[in-house]
Amino acid sequence: MHGVTAENGSPRVAIACAFPGELEPALARLSGLCPLALPGVDAFGTLRFDRLEVDFVALGTGESIARSAAEALLGARSPCSVLLVGIAGALAPELRIGDAVVASWLGRRSAVDERQRVYPHPSLTDTLRAQLCGAGVSVHLGGLLTSGNAVVCSRADKLAARTSSSALAVDMESCAVAQACADRGIRFAAVRFVSDGVDDELPPWLNTCFDPATGFDQTRIAAEVSANPALASALLNGSARAIARIRASLPALILAIASVK
Repeated sequence: MHGVTAENGSPRVAIACAFPGELEPALARLSGLCPLALPGVDAFGTLRFDRLEVDFVALGTGESIARSAAEALLGARSPCSVLLVGIAGALAPELRIGDAVVASWLGRRSAVDERQRVYPHPSLTDTLRAQLCGAGVSVHLGGLLTSGNAVVCSRADKLAARTSSSALAVDMESCAVAQACADRGIRFAAVRFVSDGVDDELPPWLNTCFDPATGFDQTRIAAEVSANPALASALLNGSARAIARIRASLPALILAIASVK
């Protein structure tokens, strides 16, 4: 297993998200976070915990951006383990807003062949699931689908993605980050918290506000939110509830990645 120790001899691990708002509320209450600067990566800081150094980073939104930032993180820090956390859309009807999907496999929507799936580290995945269950989180174990550089917005598209893959949830980054870790022999696990149900229609303008090279255009999103306040309110409410669950689950996430040596 690849991975290096920090200069002080402590093993190093990383907890990553896609966009900063997924982890920022949780880290705002975390004491002992030391500054961390990484070229090509939005780094929150690093924490000493149980003889570990835990890096907290945001990799960016969309497959292309996240893969590039993951490569930068792995090249600069060589963590022993990476845990990816964030929000996702449900593809299965039994999932509710705030539920956690722990990945048993990761795949791209454009590649439905099971031989192209990436599998997370089994011990880290089991530990992650156990820690979240112990924290009172509703946890589902199953596939995570990566849509690439597009948001899966409509109920019809969600059902089609479910039918073609059997995945439980969909995001825009997980498989790309998992593949980057697999290529380097680095332990990886992922958990996504549901921000929109399978029957929830997301506004199609989300995709017109996204550029694979630069991510979401926040100015355009703000304009769309202002023009469509009712629709945007439902979208933001689901995201806020999922991010609140991430905040409450942070101790379990740290314990999970710290428990697998």
